[in-house]
Amino acid sequence: HYDNYYRETLGQGQNLWIGFTGYPGYPFETLKRGDLLVVMDGKIYGHSLRDLEEELTGIASKWKEAGRDLSMTVKAFAEKYEGDYLIFLADLERGNGLFFNDPLGRLSVYLAQKRGIVISREMGFILRLLKNWLEPDPQGIASYLMFSFPLGERTLYRGIRKVRGGVILRLEEGNIFEENYWKWDLGEKQKIQSVRKAAEDLRDIFLDAIKKRIMSFPSDRVILSLSGGLDSRAIALAFKTLSVQYHPVTFLDHEGIYGKDIEIAKEVSKKLGNPTTLIELDPLKIEDIEKLIELKGGLNYIRMSSRIHFLREIKNRFGDRISFYTGDEGDIILPYIQMSSRVKSIEDLVHWLIVRHRVFKEGEVHRITGIDPADIAEEIGNMLAEYPEDSLYHKFLHFLIFERRFKWGFEGEDRNRFFFWSLAPFYSLEFFTYAMSLEEKIKKYHRLYREFLALLDGDLIDLPRAQWGFPITSKKVYMREFMKWVLFQLPTLTAFLDRNVDKKKVKMRDPALIDYLESCLEKSTAVKSIINVREAKKILSQETGMERERFSAILTVLLTFIKFSDIT
Repeated sequence: HYDNYYRETLGQGQNLWIGFTGYPGYPFETLKRGDLLVVMDGKIYGHSLRDLEEELTGIASKWKEAGRDLSMTVKAFAEKYEGDYLIFLADLERGNGLFFNDPLGRLSVYLAQKRGIVISREMGFILRLLKNWLEPDPQGIASYLMFSFPLGERTLYRGIRKVRGGVILRLEEGNIFEENYWKWDLGEKQKIQSVRKAAEDLRDIFLDAIKKRIMSFPSDRVILSLSGGLDSRAIALAFKTLSVQYHPVTFLDHEGIYGKDIEIAKEVSKKLGNPTTLIELDPLKIEDIEKLIELKGGLNYIRMSSRIHFLREIKNRFGDRISFYTGDEGDIILPYIQMSSRVKSIEDLVHWLIVRHRVFKEGEVHRITGIDPADIAEEIGNMLAEYPEDSLYHKFLHFLIFERRFKWGFEGEDRNRFFFWSLAPFYSLEFFTYAMSLEEKIKKYHRLYREFLALLDGDLIDLPRAQWGFPITSKKVYMREFMKWVLFQLPTLTAFLDRNVDKKKVKMRDPALIDYLESCLEKSTAVKSIINVREAKKILSQETGMERERFSAILTVLLTFIKFSDIT
């Protein structure tokens, strides 16, 4: 990928090969005991692989005993150790392997069952390896155009799927067996009545999680991606409490959409006595777009390609050994997330999710891909029905977090990790589990988040949140939540306002990029086999400047198939 990357073979046995590609400083450890090879990709914070040797070899011993259920043993391990990781135990003599990841699936990993079995952290590796045998998944493509991510375990290709968190995979005698060792039920709640008590507990867990992460990379420069929001501000406050030396960095996008973020981020960093470094991003560049497709195989949509410039510039300024902290998903974990009160059934919920979050409308998706929108709705309905939660609200929350946020967030973090290790403390397992177990009434009107921030540092709580234009302590928060409730009763109107009022819905008017998109529609044999080019052009020609989300979704699909499926 880049000049500092290297690769090596770690081990091989009968019908089994294990290799690694990475760069100096990427957290990756191996341990060999006889015919047992132990591989850890990522990090269990506060521990080295040698610290875990006894327990991991114990898991391997149980695995080798035919018929032993591993789910309880692996779950006990995951409950004891905090981290973003996947572990692979290889029996080199027999050519068998055992894989498990952390309960949230923090590191993206993909499984291909075509011409053998391939497990890889890189989608691009699988696509290059299987280039001559790739088959598009029309349903995956259709859902990508609708939501900017494929549903469930789908990717854009048949026979290649994304592995969920909390999973055990056993590769035995050329076969693969899968079991879940962790179940997420967001309807399970603990009876904590005091907002103050909940906030105190979360503060202590948060500080401990960050402390473990800092101690795990003692020689790294700590970089914080500081925005005008509350989530990165919380991390900055935790750094202050823990006396962590860090460098805040803030980006300004080419369109200037996040200009207000710059003002607030500068004010936050000034009050903390640690001025932020401003990085001004270039407009979308074709070379960065193509690089993101190469790195992520279409699973981080190309609207994010400007981040390549941001990450590259951080590395140029601060060196190779970096721990990069983001406030990802604090805004979904700590507040109460509203749903329309008109949702009374699974069918209502499916309709709400589609109308609220679609990029291309159902009819447009049908005309471009030929997939019946009812098939996508049925797939979403089946997913919701299979979730363990009883209430429609908690099924909604499960979809929003584990589908939409995890797909976007985790793939985005993995994009960062092609440059340096990326950490999101709000996804500490203990923090996430505790926060999601709290009853919704504690989170309403941002009461919990407000108390949480006040306990970290009361001095900064009165600074505005850039997206709102007022602080979390303002009474305007209550009015904002009420207006949101009113609008959410009318999802079509809400979607219309999102599309036409939200300033972040920038139109793509760069002639070079529009021409690039049109040329991609024409020149690819793979594209013409999966997309109705005439209909796509017809839909796009009706727009006076294309919304970024629509531009990004369709171009991501096109470029992925051009890059990996066109055989020349």
